[in-house]
Amino acid sequence: MINSNEQEDRKAARKKQEEHARAVSAPRKHDREEELRKLHLLATEVGLLMGGKARSAAADNAWMIVDLSANHELSFYREGDQINIAGRVNGVSYALNVSPRLAPADIVKAIKKKSGIQVDS
Repeated sequence: MINSNEQEDRKAARKKQEEHARAVSAPRKHDREEELRKLHLLATEVGLLMGGKARSAAADNAWMIVDLSANHELSFYREGDQINIAGRVNGVSYALNVSPRLAPADIVKAIKKKSGIQVDS
């Protein structure tokens, strides 16, 4: 049998571990929320520059979808220090990775070049 002191010690240790886990996960969650907020702003701005409209992502979802037309759709995903953009034009898929430090206009140029859309000079 376990005596009451051992039970209390185990309970205290478990509580300490839970508090530590919460303390560690809170900043991570905040950082993730900030990353997602920035991604959504970027995807919305890129969508507007390309004449499309961004759709809301589900809560805590790192994906951001942009509808450019009936035939062109983009999805943005933030992974560390890169943004992965997957696109589909008339059923043909393409993908590119860009730095989050790039200006939205430069990202639009990269998307247009990769997707084969004529770039206005």
